[in-house]
Amino acid sequence: LDFPLTTRGVDFGAGPGLFARLMRSSGYDYYAQDAFSAPIFANYFAVERVRDAQPAVITAFEVLEHLPNPREMLDELLGEGAALIPFTTWPLDGQDENWIYYLPDCGQHVFFYSNKALAETGARYGYEMRVCQYFQLFFHPQRLTSAQCASIEHFCVNSIALVEARIADNMKSIIMGNSFIDADFDLAKVTFVRKLSESGD
Repeated sequence: LDFPLTTRGVDFGAGPGLFARLMRSSGYDYYAQDAFSAPIFANYFAVERVRDAQPAVITAFEVLEHLPNPREMLDELLGEGAALIPFTTWPLDGQDENWIYYLPDCGQHVFFYSNKALAETGARYGYEMRVCQYFQLFFHPQRLTSAQCASIEHFCVNSIALVEARIADNMKSIIMGNSFIDADFDLAKVTFVRKLSESGD
């Protein structure tokens, strides 16, 4: 999407922090945030609140349907001023009670959105919304370059092919090791030693 590696991002609802770890291992300045789970894969790169990182990008993959207070949480996310918010959720569009995404017995999915409701919510904060293959994007045109806006439009039409094209090279680089992983390891070592000495152990 034409964002440089120096772009700061936060994965909201990061769970164990795997996506943030993969983004960091690919060279991005990425952090994990989750109020209910320790991001063990990105434990030295976790923030308590999204705003702590002042991100230009916020990701929220398969998170929105789990929010018990969706208006409050969406207001918080959209109010942070990020230029781009890629997210995924399965929109509600007239499905009946047999819809596979309904999970009333386990309480996992507690809120559903229509694309219209999502777009209207984003518009209150100056965001436009695009629906792609398996992705939705909120983006703030005034905070993006014309090249980034063009990349977003291109991505919306070709997201699956573009993601698939990047996966093989990124995974090979991560598996074989790279300077981004080395830098994070060095920083983690220093942080670990400092915390160990502070604890007196």
